[in-house]
Amino acid sequence: MSNSVLAAPVTDVSTVGYVLRNNAPVDFGEVAANASLTHIGVWDALTGGNLLVSIPLAAPTPRSLVAGSQLVIPPSGLQWGQTTAPETVNGLTTFAMDRILGWFRGTNPPVVPTLYFALRNGSPGLSGTGGTEQTGTLYSARVALAAATGFGPVTQVSGAAQFSNVVNIDFGAALTNAFITHYTVHDAVSGGNMLWFGPLGVQTTYTTGTPLRFLIDGLRKRIL
Repeated sequence: MSNSVLAAPVTDVSTVGYVLRNNAPVDFGEVAANASLTHIGVWDALTGGNLLVSIPLAAPTPRSLVAGSQLVIPPSGLQWGQTTAPETVNGLTTFAMDRILGWFRGTNPPVVPTLYFALRNGSPGLSGTGGTEQTGTLYSARVALAAATGFGPVTQVSGAAQFSNVVNIDFGAALTNAFITHYTVHDAVSGGNMLWFGPLGVQTTYTTGTPLRFLIDGLRKRIL
């Protein structure tokens, strides 16, 4: 093994496994002129602002709008997110997805100033309960990383948002032999909530004394 056995590097891609739908009609009123429509945009301001979500209309598209007609989207007529988050695309936990989609409903997610990294044997799954965390066995404690300074800026890569670590994430030398398959990220040094997880680039048995670390840019988080 090299002295950076966890630094494959890992690129972890997440799809959101929840769907958010409108409960009330979205009423644009009377169409002012003939037009074609393919998408609905969701913004954070009445004018200007930032486009948060672009929702494609169901086929057939484009939809032809006739001047003078009423443009009303019925309840559940808009939905965004995805209905599945396959285990082959490990990523955001149910806890994290709840908070992200809650933001669209006016509930700000809690600030997490420090992230805590752990290693695991087995996938935790969306619930965050699968597999076995190796904290206290393979290494002494979860590794803390300041959220504001431990990761670089969010960039766009192939249509997805991505960021990566700008400092080493160092667990120290392995205290015993253990088979490790995943890393996990939490909001507390023990217990707390798992935020996201991903598979290691090298899934194997790490032997006593082996350095366990992600080097700079060794862990990339990408969200589609």
